[in-house]
Amino acid sequence: MDWENCKRETSVLRHAWTRKLNCPPTSSIGRLFDAAAALLGLVSEASYEGQAASHLEAICAEGAQPITLPLFRRTTGIWESDWRPLLDCLQDARQHPSARAAVFHATLAELLLAQARALREEYGVRQLGLTGGVFQNRVLCERVLCGTQREGFSLSIPERLPCNDASLSFGQIIEASAHDRR
Repeated sequence: MDWENCKRETSVLRHAWTRKLNCPPTSSIGRLFDAAAALLGLVSEASYEGQAASHLEAICAEGAQPITLPLFRRTTGIWESDWRPLLDCLQDARQHPSARAAVFHATLAELLLAQARALREEYGVRQLGLTGGVFQNRVLCERVLCGTQREGFSLSIPERLPCNDASLSFGQIIEASAHDRR
């Protein structure tokens, strides 16, 4: 694709996004992997689920430092983060894609730990479960595992449940039943 077509396509996509046309909101971490892989030029069009995440994991270097992202709570009680501080790094062509992929993984792991710390402070949560397809990613899983040990959390990883999103449903059932008992 030439530069003019790329600019035109980007303009159309931005127009749709700002008007919320065919751009449903999502809370899926997988979409963050899709965005990061696209920004690094790894996957612009996925042909199977998890393709972007697997490419991002495959090129990931070791030992990157995370970028601290703001963590805030909406009035609805949902925790959110602003990923804009990471965009400059992901688009920095002076850095090798493997280094940028490593910063992405490190930042995501640190953000997950920050959310866990916030929940521990508010609710006393000390037991965490890593479920969903995103935790098939070895780099992310290892970083979160090391971080939870450092932070004093107890961590569960599915052994008898599927490692994909079916475990998310199981976790939602556990969470709902805990709320019913309160």
